[in-house]
Amino acid sequence: MAKVIHCDCNTIFRAETNDQLVRIVKDHVRLVHPERTDEYTREHVLRLASRLVSPAVQGAP
Repeated sequence: MAKVIHCDCNTIFRAETNDQLVRIVKDHVRLVHPERTDEYTREHVLRLASRLVSPAVQGAP
């Protein structure tokens, strides 16, 4: 199931696997928020992630 993270800078990340999500978020932090690089461990990224649920599963029409 896909996961998503919303960055404080309004960038949204979506990935199908944990490894993909960690890679793209850490790359973003390194390039855009270098002062926060040490904070974004794999575990931290995965704690921030939310699962994407399809509207049908959420009960939306």
